[in-house]
Amino acid sequence: MKGSVNTSLIANMDQQELQHLITVSTGFIDAYIIECNDQVPMLLPQNIVLSAMDVKNGIKHIEWHDVKLPVYSVHNTIDQHAVALVIEGEDISQRFALICKTMPVSTGFVAQRFNR
Repeated sequence: MKGSVNTSLIANMDQQELQHLITVSTGFIDAYIIECNDQVPMLLPQNIVLSAMDVKNGIKHIEWHDVKLPVYSVHNTIDQHAVALVIEGEDISQRFALICKTMPVSTGFVAQRFNR
């Protein structure tokens, strides 16, 4: 009998589960590069971003799914428009919006693993 691969598990996975499996097993991470005003850019894993929306710059909170979320701005206050990224927290009360100048660039990279 030739070696065969059992594809029944893979056939029942949705795309998100498959991406998670690949990420966990390979160390590959999809991330956003967030441009920060007068500071080095930050790297933000895409899996903690729940939503992205266009907003006016200078807002004190955003409303997302009938919940007011606090905002943290990482860009200048001169531009009129911005993008709010809703960031996941361990609890709903820990969610917040990260205000960026534009929708961040998506990138993938391999996370270093340290074996001890």
